[in-house]
Amino acid sequence: MGMVQIISNLTVGEQCALFKTVESFYESHPEIAENAKLKEFFSSLFEKNEAVIKASNKIDTSQKLDKADYERDDAVRKFFVVVEGGTAQVDEAEAAEAEKVLAVLNNYGRKMTALSFSEETTKIESLLKDLEQSETAQALKAVHGGEASKERLRKAQDAFLALYAEKSTSQTASSAEKSACEQKKALRDFYNQSILPYLQALCVLEGEKYEPFVSELNAEISRVNASSRKALKQSKQLS
Repeated sequence: MGMVQIISNLTVGEQCALFKTVESFYESHPEIAENAKLKEFFSSLFEKNEAVIKASNKIDTSQKLDKADYERDDAVRKFFVVVEGGTAQVDEAEAAEAEKVLAVLNNYGRKMTALSFSEETTKIESLLKDLEQSETAQALKAVHGGEASKERLRKAQDAFLALYAEKSTSQTASSAEKSACEQKKALRDFYNQSILPYLQALCVLEGEKYEPFVSELNAEISRVNASSRKALKQSKQLS
C-alpha cells in the first residue's frame, strides 16, 4: 500500500492542525496501539506536536502585543485631540477646565508613544494616576469626551499589560518563530522517514488490520497537501 508523505511547504499552523487530525484518527483505531513500537512512535509525534503548537502560540502573542501597543498609542493620541478640542470651547469656563487637563497631559507629552514598551507603560500608569487627583478629575468631567478618553486609555493599557506579562514569561518572538519552524521540520521528517516506513511494513504483514487507518491518513494528508499547494500558488500569482 502506498504512503503519502507530508510536503515541506506546509505552514506551522497547517502541519500542527494536520497532526491533531492524525491524533483523532489514531484514537479512533485502538487496535493500532496494540503495536508497542507504533504506539511509541505516535505518542512521541503527538507530544512533539504540542511543543510546536506552544512555540507557535508565542509568535501569535508577540503579534498581538504589537497590535495592543498600537491601540494604546492611538488612545493617547485621541486623548490629546479631545482635550485640545475642549480648550477651544466658546464657554470660557469649560475651556479653562480643559486647559487644566491639557497641562497634565503635556507633562507627559505625545512622544511617550515613541518610548520603549516598559517606559511607555510606566508613563501611562503615572498619567492615569495623576488624572485621578481630585482637581484634575473634576476638570476632566467638564471636557466633552474626556472621561471616555481616559477609560479608553485605561482599557488599552490593561489589554497591553496582560499580553506583555504573557510574553515576558516566554521566549522572544524571533526565537519562538525559529523554534517553531525548526521543530516543524524535524517533526515532518520524523513522520515521513520513521513512522511511514514502519506503517508500510505493517500493512504488508497485516494489511487487514492497518490499511483502514493508513487510508484515512493518506486521504487527509493528500487533502492538506493539495490545499497548501493551491494557497501557495495563489500567493505567488498575487505577488
